[in-house]
Amino acid sequence: MLSSATSDPFKKDIQRSVSIGMLLSNHVKKKLQFLKEDTFTKRTVGVTCETCSVKNCIERAAKPTKLKKKNRHKEIANTVDEIIASYH
Repeated sequence: MLSSATSDPFKKDIQRSVSIGMLLSNHVKKKLQFLKEDTFTKRTVGVTCETCSVKNCIERAAKPTKLKKKNRHKEIANTVDEIIASYH
């Protein structure tokens, strides 16, 4: 992960940041020579905390609200399908 933070030029006392993450695949390691060293800590993370299903994540900054909502909608759809199937 490469990150950079600076003062926002449009808002006083506000910081903004940009982060770029890369999957450390064998292809990337061949292209970027400095990645061949085993100096990186490996962590399993999702794309966003709100959609991540990793349990007991020490990096979690927010509850998985979008994932819970998606799962709830899926359960409702399954229940409706079961009810419809029971009438056929």
